[in-house]
Amino acid sequence: MAGSVVSDIRLGEGAEDIAFAGMLADLIRQNLAQDPRKSVDFKKLSTTVFIRVTDADVSVSLCFARGSLVVYRGAQGKPGISVATTADLVLALCMLRVVNGMPRIFHRDSRALVRNILRGAVRISGLGRHPIQMLRFSRLMSVNGGPTA
Repeated sequence: MAGSVVSDIRLGEGAEDIAFAGMLADLIRQNLAQDPRKSVDFKKLSTTVFIRVTDADVSVSLCFARGSLVVYRGAQGKPGISVATTADLVLALCMLRVVNGMPRIFHRDSRALVRNILRGAVRISGLGRHPIQMLRFSRLMSVNGGPTA
């Protein structure tokens, strides 16, 4: 099952030249391959996530369409969720601990992420309008746990 999902992830025109775009696509492929339960979230995600890496002057759009993903260079369409932060904090987002389908907010990695959000080092918009999509995206990106069906 995960093999067909993994094949539905590709880089859009212009994104092939951005190492960060390839890294995100590879991370999602690996997460799906390692935990086939994540395909539930992947198949339900239907939004664009815009990520701007402030210290590298790079931005990408991850366009999810219920079981497929295209990663584009820069802004694409109207994102439902936007994240702006440094490269190391993007990686910290991937370390979010997920247990029984929910982020474990008291784990040290999660507490550090919350601190960075509160001090403005990580800016996320769209969370209030699209909380379920953000939860699915977080579980899909996390290397530390997965969803429950």
